Amino acid sequence: ARNCQILGLGLWSALVGEETTFEWKAKDTFGNVVDYGGHPFMVSMYGPEEIVVTLDDHQDGTYKSRYTPTVAGEYKISVTLDGEHLPGSPFLVTIR
Repeated sequence: ARNCQILGLGLWSALVGEETTFEWKAKDTFGNVVDYGGHPFMVSMYGPEEIVVTLDDHQDGTYKSRYTPTVAGEYKISVTLDGEHLPGSPFLVTIR
């Protein structure tokens, strides 16, 4: 998990009522990009409301998450693999 690259504006800010995304690439223990899916990533978001975060596995080592907030405030997004946080996780997200 510590070698995965995670990117996207949705990790830092979002607007109420607008779908927001972020994505990442799976890497092995040595930092090599993995070209297959099926990794048991977990994504959760905590804050003023419970937000369902959708996780899409593209089956090529890339993953994308989507969420649509309905209440403004400060949230935390956690992205983990086998209980280990990805770099930067948990992320502090401001919803406006």
